[in-house]
Amino acid sequence: LLYISGKIRSLGRVDHGNTYLDTNVIERERGITIYSKQARFSSENCDFILLDTPGHVDFSAETERTLSLLDYAVLVISASMSLSVTTFFLSLRSLNLVKVSPTCSSERS
Repeated sequence: LLYISGKIRSLGRVDHGNTYLDTNVIERERGITIYSKQARFSSENCDFILLDTPGHVDFSAETERTLSLLDYAVLVISASMSLSVTTFFLSLRSLNLVKVSPTCSSERS
């Protein structure tokens, strides 16, 4: 989303240690998101705040803490390398979602 909106110039991957939001030394060494971060971007006439939260079960408290602050959200989970069931269900529980309408896409970037 940050790349498509023009906020950043190159794509990165957390497991390669070259993402825009995972700047902590430990995050880069381990190749996982540990701390929640935010980034702002615009698209057409809308402004968005992107919250990047940990997906690893060891840091699920950080994810739950961040998601509990939201009034509304669009949940985007990249499952191109596999979807962590923990990430999925913690996200749903944190957001107090009653009804879930998953959208699947076989498109890979």
